[in-house]
Amino acid sequence: MSINVRSDEMGTIKRNQLIHRIRDYLPNEKIQFKKNEITGDLEIIFTNKKAMMTILDSNTWDEIKRHIDVKMSNEKSNECSICSTNEIQKRRVTCTKCANEWCGNCYIRIFRANKGITKCPFCRYSIGEEFPEFMVEIGVQQILDRFGM
Repeated sequence: MSINVRSDEMGTIKRNQLIHRIRDYLPNEKIQFKKNEITGDLEIIFTNKKAMMTILDSNTWDEIKRHIDVKMSNEKSNECSICSTNEIQKRRVTCTKCANEWCGNCYIRIFRANKGITKCPFCRYSIGEEFPEFMVEIGVQQILDRFGM
């Protein structure tokens, strides 16, 4: 399955073209690519940074570059962009569309409020599906376990 990613300059580009473009953009970085088994989206693993990002079908090249730049930056924000606490150091969540970062507690609040749908408060991008209340709480517990909270 090939993933199409919109590009402001080039129209639609295929997964292999995108991989080459990313490698050209980061010639000295150790990166790997994989397909997310659940969503089918392309994921980039930044081996040296111990970080990962997902590329959505709707991402433009400018959005991809901005997200890569955030991941590659050594000057990560120490504050959650929603509540301004320093909790982000331990539990960082990044919007796959706009690259804003939130703490684990804000992520859980958004997840609960939207019944399983995570909606970025900055770009309004939504991911997930609506669940019954008991499933939302199971999801929250999985998030808590993942973050070690």
